[in-house]
Amino acid sequence: MRDSDAGNGTALAVYLAAGLRLEAQETATEVASPLSPSSLVQAAGPMVGRQVLGLGVEIGDAGLQLQAIRALSKTGGPTTLVSGSEQNPLIACLDSANRRVRVEAALAVARAMPSTSFPRANAVVPTLAATLREGGHLAAGVVAMQAEDRTQIESWLRAQGFDVMGSTESASALRTAMTGHGSADLVVVAGDPTFVSNQGRALRGDALTSSAMLLLAVPEQDAVRVDRSLRDSRSANVWFLGSSGDTFNGAVKVLMNRASGGMPSAEDMATLAMESADALIGIGRVGGGPFRMIDAEGALIDGLSRQQGDLRARIAMALALVPSQSAQRALLSAALKAEGDDRAMLLRATAESARRFGDKADPTQVDRLRALLVDGKGAEGAAAAECYGALNLGPQESIKLILK
Repeated sequence: MRDSDAGNGTALAVYLAAGLRLEAQETATEVASPLSPSSLVQAAGPMVGRQVLGLGVEIGDAGLQLQAIRALSKTGGPTTLVSGSEQNPLIACLDSANRRVRVEAALAVARAMPSTSFPRANAVVPTLAATLREGGHLAAGVVAMQAEDRTQIESWLRAQGFDVMGSTESASALRTAMTGHGSADLVVVAGDPTFVSNQGRALRGDALTSSAMLLLAVPEQDAVRVDRSLRDSRSANVWFLGSSGDTFNGAVKVLMNRASGGMPSAEDMATLAMESADALIGIGRVGGGPFRMIDAEGALIDGLSRQQGDLRARIAMALALVPSQSAQRALLSAALKAEGDDRAMLLRATAESARRFGDKADPTQVDRLRALLVDGKGAEGAAAAECYGALNLGPQESIKLILK
């Protein structure tokens, strides 16, 4: 970049974006500065970083967007990251069809912990929670006029590794099925062109599905009658209803490559899941602000039964920060079914929930916990005592222990 351009923020952003784009493609060449392109974007500050991200959004380059978000998250504070929301590229990335871009944007905003609301604030917690629920899988939904189409499409999606969150007859019914369970990466809409157009617009207008890729399934002769704003979108594709499973798989692959750079690896998604858990724990501990932990309830409860190991432990920690009866009872139910260290971990998480929100356990759970406490030994017994005490059940319940 020439010296005469030194004060030109736009020129600097273009220069840095070019370097980041090469870095994202792992073909970065030597530049005048000894710093890497990512380091240069960080050093330029958050406002230039936003310009770089804006260029990535404008040209639809997911790799550039990811690199820019990561650099921006290291330099921008809450005001910088979410201010000017109408033109803010980071807020726009919360609606990206690319799962990794969407989650990285949610992580950046969540870590900054803004204290006031902003457009699309309600997308942050569901996006993070969906990542925990799915782990290395992508989430899909089906909206179809005919039951047989719903059954067939759901089967094909599962065969491709998607977790189908709902298979319904309308966009509103899909929303009901998905509420509390996170957001969808792909929704297949099947039927006549009027139905597909109406349901597609409804999906685009809903926070849970607005960023999803849409596969529009209509009879071949009716394809041109689908709402042009939907079928011409980069994040949508048309498949001819009644065609083979192979052509369906091909249409999904083309859509994912075009809209989101292909399916992310299981390793990438596992890393994002752990980071998303930590972000939700941070939100839950701080409380208040524009984020609601209750929006993560369903996805966290599902994740608790689906995931294992360290990720399950972090999901339990996050679920302990959800202020609901269902969250506490899910933790205690899982603890009573578990064994050893896993049981002790879940009992401690239940105790955390009880300390924060009081006793929300079912009486039958309390009876089983009491029996566990009487027979428990070591770490398991200590965790049972902590959990029982944190429920603060009163002297009458303590007497029952003595009389055992």
